[in-house]
Amino acid sequence: MSPLWEFPTTWDTAPTRVRDSALRPCDVVAPPAQIELTLDRITAVVEAILDRRALPVVLGGDHSITFSVLRGYRKTAPKLHLIHLDAHHDFSPTTDPSSGRLSFRHGNYIRHAIDLPWVSGVTMIGLRGILGPRGEEAIQEARKRGVQIVSASHAIQIGAEKIAASIPKAERYYVTIDIDVMDPSLAPGTGTPVPGGFTYCQVRELLAAIAVNGRVLGFDLTEVSPPNDFESTTSRLASYLVIEFLGAIFKARPVSAVEKRG
Repeated sequence: MSPLWEFPTTWDTAPTRVRDSALRPCDVVAPPAQIELTLDRITAVVEAILDRRALPVVLGGDHSITFSVLRGYRKTAPKLHLIHLDAHHDFSPTTDPSSGRLSFRHGNYIRHAIDLPWVSGVTMIGLRGILGPRGEEAIQEARKRGVQIVSASHAIQIGAEKIAASIPKAERYYVTIDIDVMDPSLAPGTGTPVPGGFTYCQVRELLAAIAVNGRVLGFDLTEVSPPNDFESTTSRLASYLVIEFLGAIFKARPVSAVEKRG
């Protein structure tokens, strides 16, 4: 996977620059310690891409970026169903327990996203690991909010086609992939690895089944951490997943004349 800083275009918040460059690969500038500004910039870029009727493909980065990507879909219709492939629920409270202030973190982005009016529902796939009391509370709250949860062990047992078929029907889907949904023996380069994850083939088959079952209007892949990687194993695997998923999406959905014009 090419590192983001080698991409030819950098976007700031100027609307004209964003719109003129809307189909070029880029790195959205992330000022240090300015989380909300960074998220706003990501939202602006995604809106610009969608205005061109193109398919956003976003590479992270921290999983908190997915909330800002989903905000960029506010002008689209009908609603989106969010498919979350991750070892973790990412449904922690949206306020910081020490300060009481609103927080945007990789562990709570779904708690923010589920309140967006254009998000019709959430399906979590690949969850596993040891839950403490706070984790149990988050899972219970997610279920109360109608979130469908498929554990990694159950998903591996029933297979890709049955998992995809169990996802609630929707006119459109957005897919977010945390690389830690995969087993750390295959993808060690991430911040919070959890044993018992998927193989590459299992994720590839699942993504292909999702693409066949519904219209995917965008996706992201997050939490690849090169400093934690070994011989760029995780980065290479992530790049293959992106390419495979793009191929599956466009195989299932022929490119329209409008999309070809960009």
